[in-house]
Amino acid sequence: DPDMFCPYGAVAPLPSIALESVEQEQDYPESPETTVFDDLLMQNMFSFNTKSLHCVLVSPITWVLLVIGFGSLVLVTMAISTIMCPGKHPVRDQAKAIFKKMDLIGEGELWIGGLVSAAVVVLVICAYSFSNAYFHQYPIESVVGESLFACDTTMRNAKFTTSMQMKKARQAKDIQPIFDLLEAQSFTLTIDLINTAFTCSDTLLVQRIISYAFINLPISSCTMHYNNSIVSLSILLPSHNMNMQVTLPGLRTVGAIRVGLTGPGATYEDGRYTLLALNVSSVFIPTSFNNVLAPSTEYTLQLSEIVNQTDPLNVNDLSKYSATWFATYGVRTDELFTEQDRYSFFQRSQTNLTITIAEDVYYVKNLQQPIARQTEVIFHNLLFTIVVLELFGLLFLVCKLLIVPLVRRIHERVHRYHAKNQVNTKENDDTNTESTVIPLQ
Repeated sequence: DPDMFCPYGAVAPLPSIALESVEQEQDYPESPETTVFDDLLMQNMFSFNTKSLHCVLVSPITWVLLVIGFGSLVLVTMAISTIMCPGKHPVRDQAKAIFKKMDLIGEGELWIGGLVSAAVVVLVICAYSFSNAYFHQYPIESVVGESLFACDTTMRNAKFTTSMQMKKARQAKDIQPIFDLLEAQSFTLTIDLINTAFTCSDTLLVQRIISYAFINLPISSCTMHYNNSIVSLSILLPSHNMNMQVTLPGLRTVGAIRVGLTGPGATYEDGRYTLLALNVSSVFIPTSFNNVLAPSTEYTLQLSEIVNQTDPLNVNDLSKYSATWFATYGVRTDELFTEQDRYSFFQRSQTNLTITIAEDVYYVKNLQQPIARQTEVIFHNLLFTIVVLELFGLLFLVCKLLIVPLVRRIHERVHRYHAKNQVNTKENDDTNTESTVIPLQ
């Protein structure tokens, strides 16, 4: 079966699921294109996207147009009522009085300003509703579900910054506890000997190398899986920086190997500092079934610290920190496996695994900050309200000073021209009547 792993000296064929690596998600989000709340507010208030029904429903323009449509209907009704019932009309006059009281733009001068003011109020309410929902989209870890208040359902009130910094003996007071948790985390090295005839009853030797001295390390646990074809070793490490050697005595071979690290998580100060559990591993597989693990191989695990800082929404609150390790494997894959046959098989006396674990001198710092805090949201919403009122007031003033007089003048001229034509027509009719009269003699 081509989907099964069965190299030279294999104990049993293994499925691909037994050869999987374990990776922890380390990708940090990127900041959105717009990180200024003013721009976000304007984009969402005056955008009308018809690509989906959801975008149409959440667009403030949709509701403003509905109010304007209702206002237009009222305006047409008023015009028809004035034409059909000139003079005083109690219902019409009461409606005009109500609309005049609603007039925020013309300060109660025109009843039509009340209709326009209703549209302005709807737009402002939409702005307040959007701002409130957007404000609570922080931090991203606490946001559940999509942002249904906007067309972009992935919108979050967060921006991100990633930097690489050099480690110091002592960090700042606020961030030092998370580094203490990282240094105190205990590591367990896991080694899986895949498709091998070795067993847990064999004399498997694990030694730490310090200045050419070999110190024995105990094997915490040894288990066997998949019909005893995989031997899993767990070694509790005394340090984060160390060299060690694993010796597998005898002629038996190893088809593939998986090397990983695990470590428990921890919290401090009621969850303000959180150390994430570590569980990473990488499997190394030969490209040919005639290859097995070489008699002497080297593995390097470079450990980098990743510290995530989340600033609070309220400036008086405290920042939260979380951290984990990122493991990078340094292995010469071309020297990891060697071709084996039944003749070279007897030349092997033992298999040595040399493993080096070292911490990086740099660490990665991810910073999450809110785009808009509460004071900023309140200020910009008040500013938006004032701008909208002033803008519509300016349009109303332009209509009052320019458009309305122009329309009145045009109407007067048309009326005069029409009246003059009627007079001329009447005079012509009278003249024609006189010219057609026959005198009686």
